[in-house]
Amino acid sequence: MTNEECKAEDAEPKSEALIEEYPEHMKLRAISDESQAIYNFLEWCEEQGVVLSERLGENENLFRTGRSIRDLLAAHFEIDQDKIEAEKCAMLESIRARG
Repeated sequence: MTNEECKAEDAEPKSEALIEEYPEHMKLRAISDESQAIYNFLEWCEEQGVVLSERLGENENLFRTGRSIRDLLAAHFEIDQDKIEAEKCAMLESIRARG
């Protein structure tokens, strides 16, 4: 077995372990390119004076949304931000325990 094959073989179980241990981060990682492109576009829209709005109540008036781009993207991609934060804390705890 070559060095490259050994490295590839060793990497696979680690990836599976990360998916099990940090599933929300793995979901986030899978959509990061698409999410970043949308984020960049929405920021560009704001720079052009275009803002996201939503109807509040039953009237015809639109109001600038109070939700951040980050919150909108998390909702769209079904990323649970509370789980992300909990996983971050678990990662830091794991790093501290090793150190």
